[in-house]
Amino acid sequence: GIAEVSFSREDLRDSQKNYNKMSIEDFKAKNDPLNWDVYFESMGMMEIKYLDAKQLPFYEGLSALMKNTTLDEQKYYLTFNLLSAAAPYLSDPFVAADFDFYGKTMSGRQEQQPRWKRALSTVNDALSEAVGQMYVAKYFPASSKEKMLKMVGDLQKALGDRIAGLEWMSDATKAKAQEKLAAFIVKIGYPDKWRDYSGLEIKNDSYWANVRRSNIFEVNYMLADVDKPVDKARWGMSPQTVNAYYNPTTNEICFPAAILQPPFFNPAADDAVNYGAIGVVIGHEMTHGFDDQGRNYDKEGNLNDWWTAEDAALFTQRADRLAQQYSDIIVVDSVHANGRFTLGENIADQGGLMVAHLAYLNSLEGKETPAPIDGFTNEQRFYLGYANLWAQNIRPEEILRLTKIDPHSLGKWRVNAALRNIDPFYTAFDIKEGDPMYMLPADRVVIW
Repeated sequence: GIAEVSFSREDLRDSQKNYNKMSIEDFKAKNDPLNWDVYFESMGMMEIKYLDAKQLPFYEGLSALMKNTTLDEQKYYLTFNLLSAAAPYLSDPFVAADFDFYGKTMSGRQEQQPRWKRALSTVNDALSEAVGQMYVAKYFPASSKEKMLKMVGDLQKALGDRIAGLEWMSDATKAKAQEKLAAFIVKIGYPDKWRDYSGLEIKNDSYWANVRRSNIFEVNYMLADVDKPVDKARWGMSPQTVNAYYNPTTNEICFPAAILQPPFFNPAADDAVNYGAIGVVIGHEMTHGFDDQGRNYDKEGNLNDWWTAEDAALFTQRADRLAQQYSDIIVVDSVHANGRFTLGENIADQGGLMVAHLAYLNSLEGKETPAPIDGFTNEQRFYLGYANLWAQNIRPEEILRLTKIDPHSLGKWRVNAALRNIDPFYTAFDIKEGDPMYMLPADRVVIW
């Protein structure tokens, strides 16, 4: 019932539909069966005047649902959710039941990770920046930060060049896009100010009790921000996370220390490989500022339409074609990829590839073309560096699960589906009609 009245994953990508600021009084008046005063009081949030209700129709559906759900049913539902959340931290029968469903049934995994890895993961979640300090001291030299700063600058210039050269976009929208690009906040490696965990009590009573205290500590940490200005120095990921992000509401790109390691970034590798790997990741995050969601936010991070109507229509036209291209992919058996749900990531993959390739070519200006290595030209090494990032072993169950829940395309398609749109890739590997990676020029889509 709750799932049925929630937004679909596609609707969750609609920035305008998900922004519904209203007074707390209006919000309470719309949603009668639930006593919101009790909820906000227990959260220590009685003083707030406004909130962003996000999925507004959801509350109407929830209200109708609650009227037809007995109190006992509500208690069972809440009890199950508590037990399910606690199961990995309880005794062996709970751990086994949790893995049997979420691991074996949902993901096709055959065996659990060893206990030490699971315990380390819990510590890493609860004390992410404290662990991060130890990680950075051991694995992140200052030279890596310097190289990254230079590369980000190169990529920023290349994306600016590509925006300037877009045939489909008007000068007015281009000027706004360049402003937004120039205003990017860049975070590399680790935060300037580390988080203080002194308020978290860790005791020798029980694993679950420590997890519970940690969860409460985390919620209180977030609630402390209510009605305060946004802290733009804060990080949304820990330094030891192998990932990166773009945040549209702060217009920032962030590259934690752990992604600045092989195979993403290898100080010993040649430039072609690094531009194809970490260079594409940088370009990917920058392009998120201009994907189907990011393009709705201005340089300050506010939801604000800075596009001319004609340019917005031309963007949507291209984006729709790209979405359909991916939706045509069969991931396993007769199940198709969801090109609408993965649209933002696919736009960013493609943009990252185009921008990083241009930045790489710019870096060669005035130099001799690098010699082949292991029989591969520098152009081929660029694309091999990219493809190497997404190599994976994956079971059919996990393919089906990720296709439902992950806004990224599967690794195979982040490579094969993205590259078949990109002309320089055809040149690099001399791809001809009839080859598996060939796509008719008229069907290729390039947005950024």
